[in-house]
Amino acid sequence: DPNSDIRLKSNHVSRTHAEVHAEPGGSVYVTSLGAVPVRVNDEEVPTGTSRELFTGDKIFVGIEEARMREILFEGEDDTVVLGREACPPQQSARAGPASPKHGWASED
Repeated sequence: DPNSDIRLKSNHVSRTHAEVHAEPGGSVYVTSLGAVPVRVNDEEVPTGTSRELFTGDKIFVGIEEARMREILFEGEDDTVVLGREACPPQQSARAGPASPKHGWASED
């Protein structure tokens, strides 16, 4: 989805698998939107629900653990940094109009 700020190159991630958004107070949440739930650390985030994210959290997106794409809240190689400073309320992770929501999807 070209409107997503975070796009993963994977056949195992739906076009709108999850959304990361910052609340006005600075809290950051991930919402699981796909048929296959997102996992934060070792905990499943059921589809249609949200979970608050904290520094050091790992977000897993995919259909099985061996093939899951990992996004670390504190970036390493091949990761996206989503620290509270990177997603302040009313500001997008990409240049352009202000947007407090950051979704990710496959590029397919």
